[in-house]
Amino acid sequence: MEGLLPAFIEWSPGPHASTGQQDLDVRLNKVQLTHPEPDRLRDILKTLKVDHLAHVTAGQTALSFAVETPKGPVILN
Repeated sequence: MEGLLPAFIEWSPGPHASTGQQDLDVRLNKVQLTHPEPDRLRDILKTLKVDHLAHVTAGQTALSFAVETPKGPVILN
């Protein structure tokens, strides 16, 4: 799927790696996946039980993130 499928990480027991990070007040609002075969991508994401984590649309393969920052919204392509 041209790099749009998630990679899974199994964390070791103990505190999550993010617990020691400074909060920069940046929040993820949306993950956008674009692919020439959006229905196929949606089916795979559903099988993996992660379809609720991203919005999938038709088009040239692309990945973007919408984040909210202290200075306003930002789209990362």
